[in-house]
Amino acid sequence: MVSEKERELLRRVWNESLMKQLAHVRSRRFGLGYRYDTGEAIRKGNLVVEYPKGLLEFKSQKKPIPLSDVESALITWAAAGPNGLILADLGVSNNVATFIYATGRTIPGPDNDQGLDLIYVIDDGVYFYRPPQASKIYEIESEEDLGKIVNWHKNYSIKLANGRTDLAGTLPFAMVFNKNFNENGSTLLLPIYDASRVIVNILFHYFEYERVPIIDDNTGQLADQNGAMKRLVDKGILSSQIPMTMDLLDRAIGAVAGVVVGTSVQNVRLMSEAIGLGSWIFGGIYDYTMMGAFAPQFKGLEEAGAVVCQPPEKSKRIWPYKVGIKNVKMSFSIIEGCKDSPYKNGRELVEDFLNIKYGKYKEPNNLEYDGIWSPNRDPNLVAWKRDIYEMLRRDEKIKAKEDIKEAVISFIDYSVAKYGMFPRVDPIWIPMAVQVHHLDIDFYKKYYKEEVLTENILRHFEIWH
Repeated sequence: MVSEKERELLRRVWNESLMKQLAHVRSRRFGLGYRYDTGEAIRKGNLVVEYPKGLLEFKSQKKPIPLSDVESALITWAAAGPNGLILADLGVSNNVATFIYATGRTIPGPDNDQGLDLIYVIDDGVYFYRPPQASKIYEIESEEDLGKIVNWHKNYSIKLANGRTDLAGTLPFAMVFNKNFNENGSTLLLPIYDASRVIVNILFHYFEYERVPIIDDNTGQLADQNGAMKRLVDKGILSSQIPMTMDLLDRAIGAVAGVVVGTSVQNVRLMSEAIGLGSWIFGGIYDYTMMGAFAPQFKGLEEAGAVVCQPPEKSKRIWPYKVGIKNVKMSFSIIEGCKDSPYKNGRELVEDFLNIKYGKYKEPNNLEYDGIWSPNRDPNLVAWKRDIYEMLRRDEKIKAKEDIKEAVISFIDYSVAKYGMFPRVDPIWIPMAVQVHHLDIDFYKKYYKEEVLTENILRHFEIWH
C-alpha cells in the first residue's frame, strides 16, 4: 500500500517542471557522512581509501541518511522503469518484426531489447530491479497511477546479497575522483547492459533486410561454420557489395552499451534534482573488478551472483569474460571450457532467443509472458488495433525464416569454433554508474556561492522527511 504522504510526494514530482530540472541539474557529490582532504585513511574491506590533506578539508558531522522508499522508487523507475507499450511504428517492409519486447521503458533500447537492468546497492544489500511487463499504452496516465512506481520498487526488487559488498572508492574499483563511491547512506546504481540480445537480433536483420554477409577480418572469408551463409550468397539473398565484418560488429557493442546506460544515468540525475537529492555520474569504474573477476581478493558483485569465465586460449584475450548475474540476468553467450557458459551451441542459443519474440518466456521475477509476436499474446497488450495486430502476427514476413535462422546459427558456431566464444567481446557491460545521496549542505555553504543550493535542496528534509 502507498501512504497518503507518499502520494503527496509523488504528486509533487509529477508537477515539477522538466525545464527547471534541465536548467538546474548539476553533479552534487558531497553527501551526509562524507569527507574530503582530511588527512585520513579509511579501511573499506581489503582496501584503504586515502584522503590526503588539502585546501577543501571537510568532514561531515552528520550521520548518513538512506533514501526513503518513495525516493528510492522514483530513482529506480527513472533509471529503468516501465512506462507502457511501445508503438513499434515501422512498416512490415522495413522490419517491424525487429522489436524484441512490447513493453516500453523510461529509457530507449535498440530493437527494444530491454538489455539494461538495474543493480542498486544500499546499506541493507545488493538488489536487482526488474518490474513487470506493461499492461496498457501509458502506465502512468494521471496522478492516480503514481502509486505503481512505489509498488514496482517494493515488489520487484530482488535481493542478491547482504550488505554493501567490498566496492570501494579506489583502485581496482574506481578512480581517485570517486573516493565517496558506495558510502553508507548512499544508493549506488549500476545499470548493467547485456548487448547479446541485440547482437543476435541484428544478425537476423542483417541477413534478411540489409542482405549483408559477415566476413572474418582475420581471414577475409565468410564467418560461416556450416555453409548456411554461403547458401544465402549463392541464392542471391546476401548480395551486398559491402560486407559487414566481425570487427565492426564487435565495435558496435560498446557504442550501444554507452548510449543505453547513458540515458539511464541521466534520467537518475534529473529525478534526483527534482527531489532535491545529490547525484553524480561517473565512468571511472572497472567493471571487470566489479563483476568479481579478481575474487576472492576483490569480491565486487561475486556474492550477488556475478559470473565471469576465463577466456579460451584461442581467443587471445587476457581479461576474463563477463557473462551475467546468476538467476536474474544471463547473456546469450557461449564460452568454450566454461562450466557457467549459458549455452553450449548456436542452435540452443538461437532457439531460446526466438522464444522471447515468438513464444513464451520467463522473467527473473518468475512471471511468464507471451512474446510480442506470439500467437497467444493478448491483443490488449500491444499498441496496434486488434485487427491490425492479428494480421501482423499472421504475416509470413513477421516470422523468423528458416534459412536466415540457419545462417545466424552458422555465424555463432563459427565464432565459437574459431575464437572460443560468442560474442567475441563481453556481452555484459557496466560502463558507468550513478550515486544518489542526501547532501550535506554545510559543505556547500562553506565553500560555494549561496545560489548553488536550490530550493528543492534546501527544503528537502522539510518536505520529504
